[in-house]
Amino acid sequence: MKYKNINHICRDPYLSGRLNPPRIEKIRYRRKSMKIGNKCMLTGMLVLLAVLAMAAPAAAWPEGYNYDGHPLLTNESGTLKGFVYMDKGNHSGLASSPYTVGYSSIPTGTVKWAHLYTGIWGGTEDYTGWANITVTNSSGTYNLGSERLNKSDMNATTCCSGNGKWLVCKDVTDYLDASTFAARVTTSGSIDGRVYSVVLAAAIESASGNKTAYWVNVGNVNLHYDATGDGELNNHLTWLNGTAYSSSEAKVYAMQYVGSAGQPDFLYFNAPSAADSPRTLSQPAWNISKYTKYQLGDDDVADCSQGGYFDLDVFTASNDSTALKNIVNLVGNNHLVFWRGHDYNNDGYIEGRWQGSNYEGEAYVSPMVATLVLKDITRLYDFASTTPGTAGTNLYAYEGAVGARPPNSSTVPMDSVTYSKIEVDDENSETYRTDTDGTYAAQRFVFEIDESAGNIDGLTANWNGKGYHDGGLSYDGAYLYIWNGTAYVLLESTISGNEENLTGSVTSSIGNYIVNGEVTVLVVQKSPADEGNETASTLETDYVKLVIDPKV
Repeated sequence: MKYKNINHICRDPYLSGRLNPPRIEKIRYRRKSMKIGNKCMLTGMLVLLAVLAMAAPAAAWPEGYNYDGHPLLTNESGTLKGFVYMDKGNHSGLASSPYTVGYSSIPTGTVKWAHLYTGIWGGTEDYTGWANITVTNSSGTYNLGSERLNKSDMNATTCCSGNGKWLVCKDVTDYLDASTFAARVTTSGSIDGRVYSVVLAAAIESASGNKTAYWVNVGNVNLHYDATGDGELNNHLTWLNGTAYSSSEAKVYAMQYVGSAGQPDFLYFNAPSAADSPRTLSQPAWNISKYTKYQLGDDDVADCSQGGYFDLDVFTASNDSTALKNIVNLVGNNHLVFWRGHDYNNDGYIEGRWQGSNYEGEAYVSPMVATLVLKDITRLYDFASTTPGTAGTNLYAYEGAVGARPPNSSTVPMDSVTYSKIEVDDENSETYRTDTDGTYAAQRFVFEIDESAGNIDGLTANWNGKGYHDGGLSYDGAYLYIWNGTAYVLLESTISGNEENLTGSVTSSIGNYIVNGEVTVLVVQKSPADEGNETASTLETDYVKLVIDPKV
């Protein structure tokens, strides 16, 4: 789809973060081949930054001036029992100073950290000025100090990109009050001085909250067309590094400045690597329809829907309605890719320039903050390739006949199984049958886990399958056990021969159930085989998993 001659509802060259009128006359255009070359060079730089970010600890706030901006790096990450709050308050979108914002529905509890992200439009990167930020809570009003807005001389909490898009980051941990909290920004000097927004983000510990994992990436990226003859910057990849978790809900926040309604731009979560994927940063003509599972929002995410040149979008599902919790990477690092547009006509670059008429993308758009929050976190171990561990390497399954229910050893049975039959709940089961007199059909599952006992609040085993016997209904059933280091402990049983879910948990003496880093789960059919009556004992496993409740 081509975007041409669009009437933009957010169009003002003096407040957009785009080129200023004096600089428009200086714009130079190079051959498309040079555009592509510059684009690839910039893409390579971003890839290098992404690789470095993967190995880096939590980053400080972005600092200094750079036309292309500062990559989004993880500034806060961790786990807690409580809440992660991120909100624009009751005032957002570009407006004059003084700029006042009030916040509501802040959870009560102990503030682990709290930050204000304030965006200011400078007019040009060369104009200078000051920003004074105060906060008010139930105890009074507090001055957070004045920030010098000068690309050659600024504080470590301040950064600038493009033609004067400023971001000021402030720690307000000591001031956040759930009952009353507001911020006020006053600007002065030769800068334009209007404010994009004042967004509050906080991690709040509370016994009434959820076990939560979070990553907050902060930067100031100036995605742009080739406005100066030095090449276009089309995309930005940001990594959310570290151990992820299974969750009841995954939520992504994306804060961007200077987007325009009607100019396409895109955001992707964990898009896979492929030649035609948006994850391939050198491919501006990726296959849009093929990757809707990973696309957040529509083809115009930064559409200034929450005020002039400001967006704070929140997603729990992708473009095709896939819940984000089902896209979270549980075995590696998660990532987001921002694209300023798409090469619809497949000519090698993304058309669209300030005050142009043929838009394949935003002339400018600036990702500032990206946050991933996982709610009700657990660590899931099963035999699928999308969860931690590898079947046959550190996750094992065995089957065979045992002489007692349960046996007194954690090393029987020993026969191998077909792992693909137990990796998902899909009616494709691993079946074992014994007709040896006095023996029971059994299947054993060994999970090597990454967590130590001191970091675990509970272990839950879950088995789905059938346990039945040729002797009739009274012989049907199955028993689920977990090994405690010296003997098997019964978790749950059934007397049905139909497909059942058996589950059980342990929440004390966790260390007894972890032997050399492994947790062993056993399922045994209820009744022994009887050779005289030619009745066999049979066990079918469709799916089995071990769920870790982490200590936070």
